[in-house]
Amino acid sequence: MKNLGNCAVCGLPITNAHCTKYCGNACYKSQRNSKTLIVKCEFCGTDIKQIGSDIRRFCSAKCSSESRKNKAIVNSLSKKTQGINRPYTAETRYLIRLWTKQGDSKADIALMMNRSLESVELAFN
Repeated sequence: MKNLGNCAVCGLPITNAHCTKYCGNACYKSQRNSKTLIVKCEFCGTDIKQIGSDIRRFCSAKCSSESRKNKAIVNSLSKKTQGINRPYTAETRYLIRLWTKQGDSKADIALMMNRSLESVELAFN
């Protein structure tokens, strides 16, 4: 048998042409298991074993799915509060009045400010 180098774990000669670092499965698994990390599930907080380069954020498909659902709900709520009927600031009212005096229509102002026409009319009054 041809010697293809020495095993990175035990130092024995590597004889399998398909393996370049380890002499067999036992050494490969022992090296892989030595890189084990314990992390917390991002959704429920349970411990997860990460082995080697396996990067996991959730302990199960259920936690992953629930996390996506919660993220979608948060995003939809933030879009509603940041949308065309978001709260006014003093600057908003000032700009609406200024642009109206300069001859812009309320519809044009609504488009420029990404607001509904009703919200522009309310801010104007």
